[in-house]
Amino acid sequence: MDNIKTIINNDLNNKLLNEKLIDKLDIIKTDINKVKSEIKLTKNSDIDPDLKKTILTKHSIKLNELKEEQLKLKHQRLMTYDYSNNLPLLIKSLKSIDLEAENDYKELFSYVVAKSREELILCIHLSNRNLSDIDLTKESTNESASHGSFPFKQSRLLLDTVWSIIVI
Repeated sequence: MDNIKTIINNDLNNKLLNEKLIDKLDIIKTDINKVKSEIKLTKNSDIDPDLKKTILTKHSIKLNELKEEQLKLKHQRLMTYDYSNNLPLLIKSLKSIDLEAENDYKELFSYVVAKSREELILCIHLSNRNLSDIDLTKESTNESASHGSFPFKQSRLLLDTVWSIIVI
């Protein structure tokens, strides 16, 4: 029950974070439009040329800062895209793989994380995030797309190895 509660809380927190980013982007877009209109007004005004240049410089600096912040927020929003809608398609394609065919399953998984001898996490990279930027310890706590177990014998020790597939 606690597992379902944490999954729902995580999903809700991700959606709230995305909504906050959208709100911040809207505010920044409004601010950019205000600064652009102030630049236009300043250019059309009849004030001292030196003063006009100073004001335009300040507005340009402010505009560049806002555009930089907007770019950072767009990047952050893009990196937190939710790929959970693609999971049913992924599970369907995984189930339809012909097990008798000569498939190289190593190409399917980006990483294999061994939490212990008895627990493996197979990672499939579907996001547009750079693989080197992904924190696997954080990602390994995500809900698995599929999971199971298989018996494994290692030096006269029979282990029941648990595996799970996560999408990063």
